[in-house]
Amino acid sequence: MIEVLTSLSAWQVFLLAVGGTIALTVAAAAVIHRTLHGQPRERAGITAAAYMTALGSLFAILTGFLISSEFLTLRSAQNAVGSEVAAASQLAQASGALTPADTGALQESLVGYLDSIPAGEWPALATGAADRSPSADRLRELQRTVFVQANRSYVPDGASGTMQQAVNDMTASRRERVVIAAGSLPLPLFLLAALSGLALLVNALLVSNRQGWRYGWVAAGIVLAVALDLGAILAISAPFQGAFAVDTAPITQLAGEIRDGAYLPWVATPGVGQPGQSRWSECCSSRCWCHRAGTTQGPQPIPRARPARTHASPWASASPSTWERCSSRVTPKDAAPVTPSPSPSTTSTVRSTAATAGCSGTAST
Repeated sequence: MIEVLTSLSAWQVFLLAVGGTIALTVAAAAVIHRTLHGQPRERAGITAAAYMTALGSLFAILTGFLISSEFLTLRSAQNAVGSEVAAASQLAQASGALTPADTGALQESLVGYLDSIPAGEWPALATGAADRSPSADRLRELQRTVFVQANRSYVPDGASGTMQQAVNDMTASRRERVVIAAGSLPLPLFLLAALSGLALLVNALLVSNRQGWRYGWVAAGIVLAVALDLGAILAISAPFQGAFAVDTAPITQLAGEIRDGAYLPWVATPGVGQPGQSRWSECCSSRCWCHRAGTTQGPQPIPRARPARTHASPWASASPSTWERCSSRVTPKDAAPVTPSPSPSTTSTVRSTAATAGCSGTAST
């Protein structure tokens, strides 16, 4: 029953809470008006006035505890998503230390996992079937890919440790999310809060009946407060469905950034305000010229010769230590190293050819 109530949208919860409370109030007012007359009504009003403070405090304590508890659960789920996105971003950034082929495979696996979260993880967690979520298989595949590629001999120790720690943090965040989804709003406690609210409403009606129905606006305010409190408890008690489900926009945004090549060190990002502009970038990892169109995914090799440059290659002006550091990095099998220009006046012509991963080029001076 609680699962059905918590799966409702915000407007449905509001209408159910307010409409149900008003219906109960009208029914209770009709019973009181028919059964209490004269002296009994006076005595019932005096007695009800004495219990108003106690019933009001009980309802406030119970609803306050439930709202605070469910809000902390919702905030924990939001923090878990934030931690997972941060770890995934760190993993994508560290994967730039790999060869283009390995980087592409790892980031493809990472994007597949991120895409599965809004599409499959949230519906599975909402129904309590976390074991049937497609994200579980995607995460296991990502773990295997990371641990295999991070332990290759050419990967720097820092990048290897960062990638393994990032995927471990993602696993911990998902486990925390699954644990949160396994919990639910305690039905007995919610029923107790609802009963205390109903008792408070009846008490307010008895007091209004004694003083006259022209004081009914006081009871109307209590009716609205009880309805909104109970509705708020239902609305925030399901972090992965309903009115206040955890937002997946950060996950979707990160997946889009990875697809666009924002975490590929050899891809030039189009300038701000210049969508679709083609730009050149020189990558140190594969030492080649890369070209990327703003409307395509990943580096796109150019099958024709690049026009002669009138200025020196940046490798020519680089210090020997800089060139040695770049040369020390492993070059992909399909990427031929580019020899730096010997002098600023030298014109270099670079030809790019298609490659299965990354881009390759040869230079002539």
